[in-house]
Amino acid sequence: APLERIEERSVGPTLGKDSVQKGLKAGIFGLAAALLFMLFYYRLPGLIADFSLCLYALFVFAIFKGVPVTLTLPGIAGFILSIGMAIDANILIFERLKEELRTDKTIKAAIDAGFKRAFSSILDSNVTTLISAAVLFYFGSGPIKGFALTLAIGVMVSLFTAITVTKTILHLIITPQMGKAWYLGASPRLPFMVRKNFNITGARRVWFAFSGALVIGGLLFLFPPSGLRHFPPPSGLHKGIDFTGGSLTQVKFKEKSSVRKLRGVLTGFGLQKSPIQMLSPREALIRTRELSPAEKNKVESAFAKEGGKIEKFESVGPVVGKELTMKAFWAVLWASVLIVIYLTFRFSQVRFGILAIVALLHDVLIVTSIFAILGKYLKVEIDSAFVAAMLTIIGYSVNDTVVIFDRLRENLKLKKPGETFEKMANFSLLQTFTRSLNTSLTTLCVIAAILLFAGPVLRYFA
Repeated sequence: APLERIEERSVGPTLGKDSVQKGLKAGIFGLAAALLFMLFYYRLPGLIADFSLCLYALFVFAIFKGVPVTLTLPGIAGFILSIGMAIDANILIFERLKEELRTDKTIKAAIDAGFKRAFSSILDSNVTTLISAAVLFYFGSGPIKGFALTLAIGVMVSLFTAITVTKTILHLIITPQMGKAWYLGASPRLPFMVRKNFNITGARRVWFAFSGALVIGGLLFLFPPSGLRHFPPPSGLHKGIDFTGGSLTQVKFKEKSSVRKLRGVLTGFGLQKSPIQMLSPREALIRTRELSPAEKNKVESAFAKEGGKIEKFESVGPVVGKELTMKAFWAVLWASVLIVIYLTFRFSQVRFGILAIVALLHDVLIVTSIFAILGKYLKVEIDSAFVAAMLTIIGYSVNDTVVIFDRLRENLKLKKPGETFEKMANFSLLQTFTRSLNTSLTTLCVIAAILLFAGPVLRYFA
């Protein structure tokens, strides 16, 4: 039987090289910003963490070389985001170390206790991220599989560098004679949030109202009321060819071009109504119905006569588009179910798993709703990278939630008579606030690097 093309993706050598260079540049700048933050905030332990992070990067690249892993842009993004996970492990350890140093423990005992207490949080948060990566690898297409693989490799290597390398160097460098000086990043004062004892859980009705307004407002864009008479209701998201099927052609000209000139070329093929986006005076992105190989060659020849060259061509059949929609649904569903099962096992209560899923669905709904708004007013399309971004958000959301739950579990064991669950939950939030803030800041450094330097392909992923 003759072979039938169901999907095609091709990138010209110039654009491909440029994209990879931009991705690597984003990785270098993101890593540099994160290293500087760790050094500034945690001082000597931060310097040690920076060294272990550099080792981490070398180990990961060595594994990439040995496997071997093809470095696509989504793959580079997976590596960049795994840097954030590696930094998070060190932040968890150092925040615990600072807590132990506020007690009467010796430095050696504080280091051991800090690592021991941080280990369960690091393990749980990394396992939930690995669950998301595994689901993404199973359901994803080629480039998304690369993202999942590099993320998973990075997370596993970060467990080794944070737990083994950082701890070993801390014990080798820091001696009892050094005392609890400023260069350890410790202070006898409690963290600001703990000192002020903000009643976060007491104001939960305010937070519920704020989040509820965001979610409901977003749902109105995500599922417009006019479409609710249908089942399932049509999504307000502006879907790219990965979901709808079709062809996407990026053309670069030697001289300035225009929408009118491009439309004139497309008219000869019955494609005059195709959306055209000018990326620059000499570069355009054209979305058409699915083009056959013969049609693509004819269009390419027509552009060549006008001084144009196809830099990137993607074609997805309608079957593949429908498949991706279903795979995205099942990926989110299976990731959620597996995370609930894991957290129920770890915390011995199903409510912890369910509450973690409620929190991550809240985050996913808000981000998805924002893209529905961007799609409506700015025509921002979602593609397979959007699915990867959603599963990354799931990983990070559960990561944060697990750290708080882990501290809550620890505090409940120390609960005194008369202390309520609400008080314990609030205290756990305050204790983990600095860690959550610092992790968010370092992750934002990495994401900002992707946004600024990785180019348009990963802009909306970031």
